[in-house]
Amino acid sequence: MSITCHYIDQSWGLNNRLLHTGKYPTQESKTGVNIKKCMSNFFTKLSEDADENYGSDLMEYITFVTDQGTNMISALRNYNRLNCSAHLLNSVLRNVFDLKFLSQEDNNGSKPLEPIIILMTECKMYEKFSKE
Repeated sequence: MSITCHYIDQSWGLNNRLLHTGKYPTQESKTGVNIKKCMSNFFTKLSEDADENYGSDLMEYITFVTDQGTNMISALRNYNRLNCSAHLLNSVLRNVFDLKFLSQEDNNGSKPLEPIIILMTECKMYEKFSKE
């Protein structure tokens, strides 16, 4: 599990820092409870070294950006959490370009999105060919 920090400095420069990378306990399933426990352990250790003005729960002062996994939503239920826009876009595109959706027939029995399927297939073939 990795925890990164992204912030904007006084000069409006975007910065990021890797705060923690550690092995997630293999014996534990990735439930919201277990993820929260793992994150809380990290932030508790961090808060021991932090300024005492923040109190004992450093996670209250953070806005987390995560995917839409139910485990992450559950783990951060009592904290500030936003959906990651890249994950949202990926979900939308994955569903829009799903072959079941693109293969659907309209009321006239034609497949109006078939050109998209052909284009995607040709792009995949080109990409595969270009790797060789």
